[in-house]
Parts: sequence; structure tokens; C-alpha cells
Amino acid sequence: DTLLEAIKILPNNVIQGEIVPLAVSRAQLVKPVPIRVSSCKLLGELAAKYDAQTLKKDLMPTIISLCQDVSGEVRAEMAKQLVKIAPKLGPELIKSNITQPLIELSSDDTPLVKENTFITVVETLPYFTPDSLKLTISPLLKQMIVLAFKMDDSLLVTISKLFGKMCL
Repeated sequence: DTLLEAIKILPNNVIQGEIVPLAVSRAQLVKPVPIRVSSCKLLGELAAKYDAQTLKKDLMPTIISLCQDVSGEVRAEMAKQLVKIAPKLGPELIKSNITQPLIELSSDDTPLVKENTFITVVETLPYFTPDSLKLTISPLLKQMIVLAFKMDDSLLVTISKLFGKMCL
């Protein structure tokens, strides 16, 4: 937790030389789940320090890998961190880098992954292009809501909390 707070004030050379390699190494599949979860949190904080192109080049491969992790706990945390990452990418890079992982995470078997994905999609609505909203994101939200009603899913509570944001 201290490192997460320190990222905000560390100089860029320290972040590039020390923190990014640490976050990437902690994301390795051979590391225990809590270590990979901490990598997700680090990546979420690191996103604030990067411009869109550098973020795409340096961190997105690791971020996407964590979105596809074998552990539901890791996928859930990475879904949560995408809220911090998406605004830094901008609409076009979101479309090419974040949309597909969100689609995959939305149909995850782990309820917490679906819940965090739904929250992320709703919270990042302002950052998508109008075409992405119309053609991809709105149908995705609709599909998640319909499935939640059919499955009597715990996601319904989250949907009800965020319904107003979806309508705006």
C-alpha cells in the first residue's frame, strides 16, 4: 500500500527503472495469486504517470495478460483497475486495447469479475467513441443485464446501483 501511494510522488526515472519492472515481474503466472493481484494494483497506479502511447507500449501487454489470468481473483482486480487505465488511453486506444478484454471479462464465470467489469464499463462510458458506445458497449451492457436477470445473478445489485449512470 505504501508503494501505491509513493508512485504518485516518485520521479519518472525511478518509476521506469524500478517500479515498472517490479510490476511486470509480479504479473508472471508463476507468482502466487496475491503477488499478481498486487501487480494489478501497481499497474492501475502506474497508468496515471504515463501518456497514452507509452502506456500502450510499456504496460498494455501485461495488463491484457492479467485480464486473461487463470485466477478469478486476479482477473477481478485487473477489471477494477481498468477504470484508472482507460481514461489515460483516450477513445481510440480504448477501442483497440480495452474493449476486447472487457468483452471477455463480462462473460467470466467468476461473479466478482463480472461485477467489477460491469462497474468499469459504466464508469468508463464517457471515454468511448460514440461508435464504440453504439456498436459494442451498449449491446455489451444489455447482454450483461439480460443474463443477470436470467441467472438471478448477484450482479443485479450492482446494476441497480449504477443504473442512473448508464442512463445519462
